[in-house]
Amino acid sequence: MCLNTQTPVSGAEVTVNGDQDISGFLNVGSFVKYKTAATPSAPANGTEFNLYYKANKFIIQYNDGGTTRYKYLDLTGTGVTWVQTTSAP
Repeated sequence: MCLNTQTPVSGAEVTVNGDQDISGFLNVGSFVKYKTAATPSAPANGTEFNLYYKANKFIIQYNDGGTTRYKYLDLTGTGVTWVQTTSAP
């Protein structure tokens, strides 16, 4: 997967972690449609993150030195403020 002027790397792959098969939603040149009812398990420190949609929130989950952190944006209304927390929204 490359953006703008980045060069593809041989053998590069995208890994999707989660408890649901989303292969039917993947399209080259399109977006991935995915939602979750449960918070994903914590990603590995410094090498992984989870990006998901839950309860009208766009959420980034990452591991910061052993602490799972979340940054999220509430998509309801006109709010544009990212919230940071150590508790899953």
